[in-house]
Amino acid sequence: MRPMKLITRAGDVAQLTLLYKMTRELLRRMPAYRGEVAAFHPKFPPGSPAACRESENPVPIDAPDIVYSDADDEAIAKFHCDTGESSLSDLVISIGDPFSTRWW
Repeated sequence: MRPMKLITRAGDVAQLTLLYKMTRELLRRMPAYRGEVAAFHPKFPPGSPAACRESENPVPIDAPDIVYSDADDEAIAKFHCDTGESSLSDLVISIGDPFSTRWW
């Protein structure tokens, strides 16, 4: 069974896009930061300043924020729409199971 899509409204995408950008800026400045795993990020256009990069050290705290273009914003929105899913269908299927048969 295919999971249900979680993101159905444009307002949801706008909030998730803002959250993605803010979280990425915060994480880039953490002491443990050593780059990004591209598989967990949107596919940005080639040559975009928002593209994922490897790094030896965290970004300085006073470094400028990443500047996102309209194409970058579209890539982020597509990423959220493609990957945002709910496991509600699995929950509904398992409701009928007696708790005594579950191992957790």
